Amino acid sequence: MKIAVFYIVGDGDEILKSKKMVANYGLNNNVIFYEHKTGRGLDEIFCKANILVGSLVLFRIGLKEATPIKIVEDYAKGLPIILSYKDPRFEGVDLIMNISPSEVPVDIKQTIEFYTRGKDRKKNCKLAEDNLFWQSKLNIVLERLPKKI
Repeated sequence: MKIAVFYIVGDGDEILKSKKMVANYGLNNNVIFYEHKTGRGLDEIFCKANILVGSLVLFRIGLKEATPIKIVEDYAKGLPIILSYKDPRFEGVDLIMNISPSEVPVDIKQTIEFYTRGKDRKKNCKLAEDNLFWQSKLNIVLERLPKKI
């Protein structure tokens, strides 16, 4: 059986609660915490990752749909992503695993199976480039402009 290791990046009250929970369950070898990171520091953690997780608790503030920029940045890394809300930019995308917006624990076996289906990072990065990057959005605008300016 594969062992899952979780890299959690950030700070704040929820991180402190999470650290206590990890210690209580004896999962210190499976969950590694990092303080807030940006740039190269964050890229180093991305290089270790096999799957990314978006915010799973937006339902707590009544959100059923969201379009955070973080998810586009994550998607551009070519990694599969877990979400618990609807993001219209990713409807029907194989790299997104939508889970129930609830307090129910994430099924790790199901997550590993999802990951094994979406391993092609180069293909995934190309999908992001073709559909979500500024150049692809700008091309739509340019195509609709009159030819004479």
